[in-house]
Amino acid sequence: MIVVQSVMFCWLTTALTTQVDDGSPMVREWALWGIRNMCECNEAVQRAIIDLQPVAPMQSPDLLQMGIQVEMDATSGKFSVRQVRQDKSGSVLAA
Repeated sequence: MIVVQSVMFCWLTTALTTQVDDGSPMVREWALWGIRNMCECNEAVQRAIIDLQPVAPMQSPDLLQMGIQVEMDATSGKFSVRQVRQDKSGSVLAA
């Protein structure tokens, strides 16, 4: 099961974080297809995905460039989006 969890983690990470580019336009879709196949008729893998808990938001340079920052409430696990500004050095300033 450890190998299955490792593969599942890699596929989930790939599916959620990969930016599509000309060199690998289908990487995200292949990862999602792999997750789907692992989940089919496999209650242990389905349960492992259901039991996943949010840890922290992934900060995207693209979102920061647009003036958006994602935050997570540690007690509720809910995510929120707030507008931010950056100074000339690129440091984030509160909106």
